Amino acid sequence: MKLFVAFLLSIGFVHFAKAVEPAKSIDMSKPPFWLSSYDEMNRLRKSQKAFLIGKLAPVFEKTPALKEFTQNKLLEVIKDPDRWSDLRLKVYTYCADPAALKTCQNLADIRLETFDVDAITQIEPKSSSKSDKKK
Repeated sequence: MKLFVAFLLSIGFVHFAKAVEPAKSIDMSKPPFWLSSYDEMNRLRKSQKAFLIGKLAPVFEKTPALKEFTQNKLLEVIKDPDRWSDLRLKVYTYCADPAALKTCQNLADIRLETFDVDAITQIEPKSSSKSDKKK
């Protein structure tokens, strides 16, 4: 009986070690960047954060490993660096699976698109006073 209990415990430890191992090997400071760091996300304007959450929520809803991050939960998570780090770790752990590449590439695209939100208003051509006088 003791041998059986020891065997079960060893299986439990091996399983736990395998479950923890991927999280330790993930370096979120190196590419690919699936999701912004808290500092990067926190520097976004209000409109950019709204865009980010609006785009992430539907992707997470369709992804079983990330389904818990609803739009309302994302609104809470963006206010707390520890919770944002937990979300990032879940995303990066999910993205470590090659089968998740398409979804994760979509997340990377959303991250980049977020920086472009409102950029059009910043680069609109300004009318010069000379062209206004000719009209």
